[in-house]
This record gives sequence, structure tokens and C-alpha cells, in this order.
Amino acid sequence: MHYVLALLLLLPALVGCTAADMKVFNDVMQTAGAGTASTGLSDSDITAGLKEALAIGTERSISRIGRLDGFWQNAGLRIPLPDSLKKAEKILRSLGQDRMVDEFHLSLNRAAEQAVPEAASIFGSAIRQMSLADARGILGGPDNAATSYFQDKTSAALT
Repeated sequence: MHYVLALLLLLPALVGCTAADMKVFNDVMQTAGAGTASTGLSDSDITAGLKEALAIGTERSISRIGRLDGFWQNAGLRIPLPDSLKKAEKILRSLGQDRMVDEFHLSLNRAAEQAVPEAASIFGSAIRQMSLADARGILGGPDNAATSYFQDKTSAALT
């Protein structure tokens, strides 16, 4: 469950951004770093832009992985069998129960694929509730600032 939760928290950062999105995000970062006086952008403009970028990334993520084979056919997102089941997997496979193990493994990934759309409203709410201080923290913070923001604002609801 924690692995799925971690993936859901990282969705916008993991798969929502294409190379073009990253260029736009980097441009916003540079604009924000340059200061609003030199760019003509107000704090509310920067916050609105960040909210829109996060909303678009979240929407794209949900459409890409919140569907059949969204996790299962993506080697980077496929959920492996938990370490606690590795010994049981080995025993079952040695007894010719490969199909049972494979079906269980697939069911873990299918559950994650079904959970993604359910999480959309939680991420959307976190984006809508973002304050100016939150936006400044994301734009001026470390590379994982957006992930940290989502983790703080969504963990309780996702759990």
C-alpha cells in the first residue's frame, strides 16, 4: 500500500511532464527567480500559472496511467511483488504455480490503475487550495518541492 501511495504522490512529477512541459516549467522557474518587477508578472499570475501547470500535469498523468495497462505495461511504474512475498513466490513457482503468481502480480497493478482516477479529486483539491506562500515554496524550493507539497497536502486523504 505504501508503494502505491508513494507512486500516487509522485504521479505529476513522474509522468505528467513531457519535454515541452519541462521547458515551460523551467521558464516559469526562471521568471519567478528573476523577480516580478522585471517580468511584469504579479504574484497571483505566477501562482495561477503554477496551479495550471500542476493541474495539466496531474490530468496527463491520470489519463496515461489511470487506465488498463497504465502501470502493468510501463516498466518504470509497474509495481513489483512486495519483498515480503518473494519467498512465497519462489516456492509457488517451484510448485508450478506460475499462473497464480502472475495473476496476483497483475492484480496489484490493476488495483493501482483503478486507484489513480480516484486520487484525481484529492490532487485537484490540493492544487485549488494552494496559497501564494505554497507557490513561492514550490518555485523557490528544491527540485522535489512540488512532490513535498503534494505529499503534505494529500497523504491523509489518500491513506
